[in-house]
Amino acid sequence: MIDLDFTAVIQFVNFLITMVVLNYLLINPIRRIIKQRKETMAQMQGVINTARDTSEDKLENYNKSLLDYRAKAAKEREELRNNALAREREITEAALADTQARLQKARAEISAQVEAAMTELRQNVPNLAKEAASKILA
Repeated sequence: MIDLDFTAVIQFVNFLITMVVLNYLLINPIRRIIKQRKETMAQMQGVINTARDTSEDKLENYNKSLLDYRAKAAKEREELRNNALAREREITEAALADTQARLQKARAEISAQVEAAMTELRQNVPNLAKEAASKILA
């Protein structure tokens, strides 16, 4: 059987002293290191969260700016296209008006020339008739 004598008490006291010494030399420093590590990790997690939030905000702002610039570019492109189409219409209408004016002028000149030729022929009809008659009768 197990005898409980004075040596058991000494071993128990020795065990308690060993526990106190080990607690002081090993366990407390390890606990302190773990606590510091947790604090450092919490700080780093805070920095990480802040950086992530900042980067998400910046990305969101970038996307908004990009959409705004794309909308502005599309609006400006449409405006330039409309201006170009209006300018094209103006040029086409001016060219058409110029062409019609030239055509009208050419028709008027041709008509005047035809009228002059007809007048001249009407005036020369009696002479031409006399010449033709004289050639036929001669």
